[in-house]
Amino acid sequence: MTRRLRLPHLEPPPWLYTLLSRGFVMQDIHGRFALDLAGFLPPQAALLDVGTGPGFLLKALARLRPDVRLTGLDLSYQMLRHSRRVLAGVEGRPGRRLVQADAQALPFRGRTFEVVVATFSLHIWPEPVKGVAECARVLKPRGWGLIYELQREATRAGIKALARQLGLPAWLLYPGFRILSLQHALRADELKEIALKAGLPRARVRPVHHVFWRLEFEAPAAP
Repeated sequence: MTRRLRLPHLEPPPWLYTLLSRGFVMQDIHGRFALDLAGFLPPQAALLDVGTGPGFLLKALARLRPDVRLTGLDLSYQMLRHSRRVLAGVEGRPGRRLVQADAQALPFRGRTFEVVVATFSLHIWPEPVKGVAECARVLKPRGWGLIYELQREATRAGIKALARQLGLPAWLLYPGFRILSLQHALRADELKEIALKAGLPRARVRPVHHVFWRLEFEAPAAP
């Protein structure tokens, strides 16, 4: 594991993170991730969002795929309070729930979910290898683990393309992205190293949506 992954990260408090997530930039990103995930979800599937934060990804998925059983997990009780407000009218339906727990010790039996997803949280997990191994453990056979992170290697062209997608001037987005990526982005080789140490040698890292990585892995074979 690289030293940079073990550095402490300064994260905004839950109320500020929720406020930022309500902005059109994060809403656009969550909507696109939800569309990605929909393609991996069979009918009536169970999905776990690890590090769900304020729950906007779950809300987008609930609207797009009301048949899917959604579980959001976060270590922060304060963050889950915000997610309950965001998911008002969604969480209370059958198959919607929020759980306070550690990503590195998931409180679920093995082979529980068709899809396990994490967005922008792996880089702050103290033990990312253990967390990814836990995500793999709770996947059903033929299930998928999908972890989204910012690209440390994002190119100027990719950032410009994202700016066009969001309707923002590139000169405004570019410096902000570079500053954010100093502590909140990973390299492809870091993600591959994590997956390999988690016992997932066939995991793949794909570039998606201009400036993001998607680490994807299938459920490991039963021992």
